[in-house]
Amino acid sequence: MASLEAPCAVVSTLRGIPKAELSTWLSYHLGECRFSRVYLFFDDPAELAESQDVLSHWGPQVVSIAADAQLHEEYKSCTRFEALRAHLGEDWLARQELHVELAMRRAELEGCGWLLHIDLDELFLLPGGMTAPAHFAGVAPDRCTIAYLNHEGVPELDGSCAREAGALLEANRFDAVSLFRRNPHCFAAGQGLDDLLLGGEDTDGNIWAQCGRSKWQRGLDEFAKAVGDGADVTPSQASVASRRSFAFWVQRAKQHLGCGQYFLAYANGKSAVRLSSGASPNGVHRFGTQDLRRYWNPQEAAVLHYAHGSTSTVTAKLRRLRNSTGVWWQSFALYTKGRELDDRQLEDLYREVIALEDSAEARRQVDSGICFRFRIAARHSLSWSSGQDPSSRGAEEAPDIAGCPEAPPLDAQGGPGLVLPLTISESWRLLTSGALVDGWQAAFAADGFLIEKQVLPSALCDALVARLDAMLAGEFDTGQVPDKMPRVEHPQVDVEARSDAQQSRKKRIQVQQVVNAWKGDRLFNAVVHSDELGKLVAAVAGWPSGARVLQDQVWCKPPGSGTLAFHRDTAYMGMGVHTMWLALDDLTHDMGPLEYARGSHLWTTTEAAQIPNLYAKDPRYVLRAAAKNCRSKVDLVPVIVQRGGGSIHNGLTYHGSDANRADRVRRGLGIHFVARDGLPDAPTAFARSIRGIPETDKR
Repeated sequence: MASLEAPCAVVSTLRGIPKAELSTWLSYHLGECRFSRVYLFFDDPAELAESQDVLSHWGPQVVSIAADAQLHEEYKSCTRFEALRAHLGEDWLARQELHVELAMRRAELEGCGWLLHIDLDELFLLPGGMTAPAHFAGVAPDRCTIAYLNHEGVPELDGSCAREAGALLEANRFDAVSLFRRNPHCFAAGQGLDDLLLGGEDTDGNIWAQCGRSKWQRGLDEFAKAVGDGADVTPSQASVASRRSFAFWVQRAKQHLGCGQYFLAYANGKSAVRLSSGASPNGVHRFGTQDLRRYWNPQEAAVLHYAHGSTSTVTAKLRRLRNSTGVWWQSFALYTKGRELDDRQLEDLYREVIALEDSAEARRQVDSGICFRFRIAARHSLSWSSGQDPSSRGAEEAPDIAGCPEAPPLDAQGGPGLVLPLTISESWRLLTSGALVDGWQAAFAADGFLIEKQVLPSALCDALVARLDAMLAGEFDTGQVPDKMPRVEHPQVDVEARSDAQQSRKKRIQVQQVVNAWKGDRLFNAVVHSDELGKLVAAVAGWPSGARVLQDQVWCKPPGSGTLAFHRDTAYMGMGVHTMWLALDDLTHDMGPLEYARGSHLWTTTEAAQIPNLYAKDPRYVLRAAAKNCRSKVDLVPVIVQRGGGSIHNGLTYHGSDANRADRVRRGLGIHFVARDGLPDAPTAFARSIRGIPETDKR
């Protein structure tokens, strides 16, 4: 709501930025994103005077500060001054950190609610016409800081147009660069790069550690070598195209830098701070000490890093590093090697590692999803002296980020820095925005369930299936076992130990059940506890306080496996539970799909009729008894969806499934939710054990 929108500001430190780029940067953030203030710290005071014709257009919206003797005195009032004072003369990042703290004071005094810290070679991307005030107004009140993933720009120098492209890069990199490598966190799941990208962070949450020392770096080097040796490195859930495209960047860095790298610069994002929170700058990438590994949904907000412009700008940056006493650049092979090269060698390195000269390769990168395109609107790239109002709004070319993973921020329980490609269908997105709440709630109240054709992307379902197979094989990447797992039999031992009657029963193919898979696997954890899914259930259920997860369970029905008797979830988890069910396989009628008894949540029945034998030969015996008891007609509705489709049902709705008569396995993930402000009684011993309730306290 507009009434909740507070003014917000940006702070940046700059040196050697062309006027055209400064103009574009200001026009975009003040005119398009609608930031109220920009605080610019000119590291070279002479550049402030030279830029007045650009700055004056924006009047008091731009607060320009020269890094002169007066500002150096003001540094002494900063909380981090003593820790940084020895490095202030040579280390750009030390000065930046103090500039951010000074800007926080000024912005709060001027009534701003949030402050974003980015550089002059970065843009704050808010797709879909969202403004910065509206974005920050939507942040939960308990969130004091937000970290945003950054995507890295790739200069292009293609064939006969290379000279023209180079000239454009020299004038304005925002005009020239439109190809971006996605942040590596975006491939933490669903792209088949899991074994490289999960668990590759060092202790401070930065995915880039010193070359050759981190698990991440070792993984990249091993990957580059394996691809170079012609090894088959494409797992079943990976896209061959995405694997190959990712390998392209790693291999060429390995070849020319001696160190396999995907991003050439930082990958741990940039941040914003709520000014009333009391949080202080923590380096130049974070504020405070909380939520250091959590990122905002990159589909809703991200940072575009135009890290490398023309050859001359890259050369100038590397020359400055020769005098730096800092250590941050030692993590990046490009900077450690490049700062020692002469101009001719740097030109070669620029073409070999930084720029991309092959337009066909660029298309492959975009098609595979490893890269995407974004072009800034022309109105922001007008000359600063054109006299045209940069703040005039119009249709901007939308960023081509359709394949960019969409996911909620996750805590450490979901894996450090883990971001999921969680795509919610348009109808359910409208539901969470309130456009369809009344209609959907009415249908849910009448039928007791809703069915949606697509909730999760198929690639994510494939990744979940791969992780489920790993858990069934005894592999748990969290180091913890779920609350319930199917028995893994060892034929020679188990057959001898079982009685004849037991062996006879075992001849029947068993339905497999995993309870609280999230405890054993980070990907399942991230999906089960995603904010998006919880919001959907809360909107349908009409829970103003929101939804929280009670437990999850995965059902795996191999070909020939039996039925699951019709039942109510409330009998096992308590009154008030609602369930989201998600198909992990493409479903057909002969696979024994989930079926709902329409309107059965309104039936009155006896306690005995509520708790069936789930594996009874007749799966509908309880359903028939319940219908007879309340003189109702049974109207069954099957859930026939492709993988990624699903449903939400009331815990009182009778549901079950027939035997799987197909030649394919059927798997589904059920997530049981309750209102955030209420916890139902645990009606069974198993439910009490999961919640840690002693048997002497059976509330």
